[in-house]
Amino acid sequence: MIMLFQRAFLVHSYSLILHNTLHNTAIFEYIEGMFKKVCQAAFLVQLNFQSIRKEKIKLRDS
Repeated sequence: MIMLFQRAFLVHSYSLILHNTLHNTAIFEYIEGMFKKVCQAAFLVQLNFQSIRKEKIKLRDS
């Protein structure tokens, strides 16, 4: 019986989240866009550090 209530609560929670997400799609899309930009920036920073390390190794070995 408790598991039935837990499942009902989860389904209700997910439906509320879905409703709020669909209701606030513009906000959701804005946040998603910002998250993608942050991820891209972090990836570029990582690439820069990797290339700097490679340059240091080349300079050290030469």
